[in-house]
Amino acid sequence: RNGPGWQTNQGVLTVAEGLGSFVAETQNKEPMTFVRKNIVLEATAIENVQNSVNFPNETTVANTSFSSLSGAITIPVEYLQEVAQGESVLVANLLLTNLLPPTISGINNTQGASVIVSSQVFGQGKDSGMEVLEQNPVMLSFTFEEVENTTLDEYLCVFWNYSSMDESTGMWSEDGLSTGYSSADSGYVTVHCNSMHLTAFHVLAAPNIQHIPNAPGLYFISYIGCGFSIACLLFAIIFFLLYGKGLLSSVNFFVHLNLAISLCLAYLVFSIGVETAKGHEIVCAFVVAAIQYLFLAAFSWMLCEGIMLYLLLVVVFSSLSKKW
Repeated sequence: RNGPGWQTNQGVLTVAEGLGSFVAETQNKEPMTFVRKNIVLEATAIENVQNSVNFPNETTVANTSFSSLSGAITIPVEYLQEVAQGESVLVANLLLTNLLPPTISGINNTQGASVIVSSQVFGQGKDSGMEVLEQNPVMLSFTFEEVENTTLDEYLCVFWNYSSMDESTGMWSEDGLSTGYSSADSGYVTVHCNSMHLTAFHVLAAPNIQHIPNAPGLYFISYIGCGFSIACLLFAIIFFLLYGKGLLSSVNFFVHLNLAISLCLAYLVFSIGVETAKGHEIVCAFVVAAIQYLFLAAFSWMLCEGIMLYLLLVVVFSSLSKKW
């Protein structure tokens, strides 16, 4: 209680999820439901899995702050059957008012928009069941009042990642989730999400950082400019190579050639790699490293050319000029 408020709130989520799993594991066949104004906890054991699990229902959330079904989750029957392995499966679901900070890596000025929906499933095949979710994802639906801040025009489906920082903290993450679509009606927004794992889910309102006015025009201008630069640089490289005999005796040709090669490769990597690397973390890291290296090489050759011009034009009669 003496720690920061958000750490205390994270503890509330941890305790609530732990309570749900404990009740599910110790409960008999009869389902157990714990309902308060700002929290709904449901734990049940299913022996013969035949249908998907939907949480919550209208009866469960009546007379609570969630009466409008502001958050709902559907666990696919394929996943439940895989986890059950022919035996019973334990399911613990939680609906909780958002208490956690709107913190997500790489995006600033976000705002919490929905409630928190958490779900846990226990059974003999829990580990193997995660592979089933790749083909049959968990479906989520959130309904909430439209955010008044006009700069936050994008909604992100996220989950609370306890291990994203050190052991005592955490933040929201988009890994393993996809935001399907959202719709607005009478001041309310409904967001649909798919997930390949089970945990605590939420929706953040964020600025649309990908929205740029006249983006198609800028896109074509960038690639046309890169293409023109590559063509000119290739022409320069071919020209220098045709006079290859002079490279051994002329520093000018040597510096110009290496500058043209480094710039040409940098533009090629940028043109091909930027779109190719989308959604591939390793490829993205390689493309970024290659672009950084090639442009650094180009700047280094520019520095050499500047020094050379200084020695040849300013320090004309210096001994350094002859050594250069």
